[in-house]
Amino acid sequence: MPETPAATSDAPDAADAEALWHRRAMDGWADAAQAALTAADDERALREALETELAALRASVSWRVTRPLRAVAHLRPTRRAR
Repeated sequence: MPETPAATSDAPDAADAEALWHRRAMDGWADAAQAALTAADDERALREALETELAALRASVSWRVTRPLRAVAHLRPTRRAR
């Protein structure tokens, strides 16, 4: 009697789905930057394309959340005097 394979689901679990999303998000910026570089024929077009990508990065949620944290990263916590 032949063995039957265990029932498996083709749907990825949550960890796999998150890893896939993270990889696509990280690769997306690299792909967009590469597309901007190859699409630009002269210096002015290259500068405009890179400024557009930088504006998109600065408009992203992660940039807006971490920017204030980066601004005060050099400060140390201090005690309040009573």
